Amino acid sequence: MQVVLAIQAPYLSIQKYADMTGETIGAIRGQLERGDIPSYFHENARSRNKGQGENKGKGSTRYVDLTKITMERLRASGVSVLTKASK
Repeated sequence: MQVVLAIQAPYLSIQKYADMTGETIGAIRGQLERGDIPSYFHENARSRNKGQGENKGKGSTRYVDLTKITMERLRASGVSVLTKASK
């Protein structure tokens, strides 16, 4: 049997994730810092213009990576996960 899973929002702001889970923003930030929750950094246009590149501080916005969370939970539960790269 094959199941297709579509994740409507692959990344959520820390605020939206906190609202969704019922946790505080501080609790989510702590989990992100410890690596308990995977994150994604989006480089803002301002930091690209300054040549900061991979900077994960000023000029970048941190999001909760729901795609990674979903994939990790599926694999941890013993589900075989196959991905197909989109064109």
